[in-house]
Amino acid sequence: MRQTTNYNAGRSLKPRSEFGEWVSSITFAIIAATLVHTYFMQPFTIPTSSLEKSLLVGDYLFVSKFHYGARVPSTAVALPMVHDSIPFTKSASYLKKPQLPYTRLPGLQNIKNNDIVCFNWPADTLATMWGDTSGKFTYKPVDKKTNYVKRSVGIAGDSLELRNGYVYINGKKNELPDRAKIQFYYTYEAKTDHRCKYYSLNF
Repeated sequence: MRQTTNYNAGRSLKPRSEFGEWVSSITFAIIAATLVHTYFMQPFTIPTSSLEKSLLVGDYLFVSKFHYGARVPSTAVALPMVHDSIPFTKSASYLKKPQLPYTRLPGLQNIKNNDIVCFNWPADTLATMWGDTSGKFTYKPVDKKTNYVKRSVGIAGDSLELRNGYVYINGKKNELPDRAKIQFYYTYEAKTDHRCKYYSLNF
């Protein structure tokens, strides 16, 4: 098969520089990683012990974004691959305006009871993620609120009840997975030398 080509008289005869190759490669990698991070899969590290026996402090996991439906970012202008602050600084990694409407893509399945899910803490208005421990409030867009990893015990429409330290869903005792254990919280008071000491224990 004969192919017709056009002669480009104004083409550059200089080879692309090594620096240009590096810039184009890094740019492509950042764009590809951001798309994967936003719509397909995101890495997380477990920071607290609330899911111990299932997930331990320091565990590293990858979370699927598309199973429950990936959320389209609301923050239009932000640095890629970071959350709400620039690493090693106390500066926000995004601009508060403009903000896009809350939009979520269709998912493959719905959340079920006892699923472990990742979400943004809805009430988060503290600047603690920026190293600010003054207790002052700040506004955070929904997609920049603190990431939480928790077990979804109840879902929309369920009625929850606590009986003797156990959760009942719609009148039936909740059956946890094999590795999941209920954490009980105790406060112990000891009086020594006329002073009170309080100890909080988690089991």
